[in-house]
Amino acid sequence: FAFREEIKKRGFPETAITGGHNSLRHQALMEGLFDANLTEFSLVDLPEYAAVVGNPPYVRPERQEASLGKEDEAYFSEEMSANIDLYSLFLFKAMHGWCRATNGDSRPGKTGFVLPISFCDNDDNKKLRQLFAPGGRWTILEIVDLEIIAPMVFSADVVPIILIAEKRPSTEQDKILLRFADERCAKFTGFDQKHVEFDLNKASLTEMPYADVFTPDGRILTKITPERKAILDRFAGKTFDDIAQKFWV
Repeated sequence: FAFREEIKKRGFPETAITGGHNSLRHQALMEGLFDANLTEFSLVDLPEYAAVVGNPPYVRPERQEASLGKEDEAYFSEEMSANIDLYSLFLFKAMHGWCRATNGDSRPGKTGFVLPISFCDNDDNKKLRQLFAPGGRWTILEIVDLEIIAPMVFSADVVPIILIAEKRPSTEQDKILLRFADERCAKFTGFDQKHVEFDLNKASLTEMPYADVFTPDGRILTKITPERKAILDRFAGKTFDDIAQKFWV
C-alpha cells in the first residue's frame, strides 16, 4: 500500500534495463569510455547502489558453460576463488562491485540474496565467509533459514536461506537477526492449491551477538540460540571422548 501511494506522489521511477551481457565480467569502465563499443551495462555496472536484490543461479564450476576471461578470474581470485559456484561469484560482485560504500550521510549499500544454505558451511566458500566474519569487510544483518519450507520455495532439491548484508565492517556492538521459518510462514492458496503465499513475519526470531553466529573455523550457524550457545560453550575445547558417557544395557 505504501509503495502504491509513493508511486502516485512521485510517479514510477526511471529504470535502466539491459540484457545480453555477462554481469560477472569485471568491467573496465575507464577503458570503455574510450571504446566505441561501450555497452549500456558498463554504465550501470558501478558501486553506487543502495540495495542489490536477487536470486543468483546455483551452478557448480564443472557445470558452467560460459568461462571467465583472465581479467575476470583475477578479479575474483584476488580475495577468494573464481573456480566456485556461480551464486558465490554473484554475492561477491554484489557486495564489492555494486553496493555503495559509506559516503557522507548516506548509508552503505545492502545486498539481499536467496542463497543455498551450503554457503554457510561448505569448504568452497571459506574465504568468502571470512569477508563477512568478525574483522572482515562486510556485515551480515539478517539470515532467514527456510529449511523447513524449502519444498514450497523451490521445486529443486535446494535448502535456501535469505541473506541480508551491508557493505561495512562489523563492530562488537553488531547483532545478527536470525529467523527460522516453519509451516506457519507458508500456505498453499488458489483453486488448485498450488500457489504459495509466504509471511516471514511469522518466523521465529532470535537476535545474537555477531561473533556468536560464527564457529571457530568460520562457519555460520543459522539456528543458533542463546540456549544452544550455552551448551556449545560447555563443550568448547573438548573432544567427543571428553563429553560422552558410556552406558551398559
